[in-house]
Amino acid sequence: MLKVTVIGIAVCSIIIGLGVWGYTAFQHKKNAMYNATLKGLQTGKVYGKHVRDRDCTYALKVQYSQCSDTNCEVGAHGFIAGCMGEAKVTEYCQQAPSPDNTTASLNWVDNECKSLGLENTRCENYMHKALDMCYEHNSGRERDNYQKLKDGFKKGFLK
Repeated sequence: MLKVTVIGIAVCSIIIGLGVWGYTAFQHKKNAMYNATLKGLQTGKVYGKHVRDRDCTYALKVQYSQCSDTNCEVGAHGFIAGCMGEAKVTEYCQQAPSPDNTTASLNWVDNECKSLGLENTRCENYMHKALDMCYEHNSGRERDNYQKLKDGFKKGFLK
């Protein structure tokens, strides 16, 4: 009976230890992603105050084209949101299609990535954020998460 109790205590200790370790690792990853997003957003806002909307996408090429991890990617999304939120709106955004027009938005994103020389990279992920920001500039309203989710499904079916 003592042997079973000792084994039970050892197993419980291992499970609790793994749980604590997993939770700590999760919190660390969550904080790192938050900090990367915040850094990208702040950098984008500072840069965006001095440039036009189109320049924000060029900066993506320089700063984020070689992303290889999640923190870099969320930083890029933060950057594009901050930059385009502050940048001067030009014909670049005025000519962008609505994200609701799935075919046109996919073509626009592909063409933008090609023009930046970033085909077959994560550029498409960032350019969809740029398209959302252009939509907000053009319409004066933010798209809600349901609209973005619905558009994502439509784009996934067409790809």
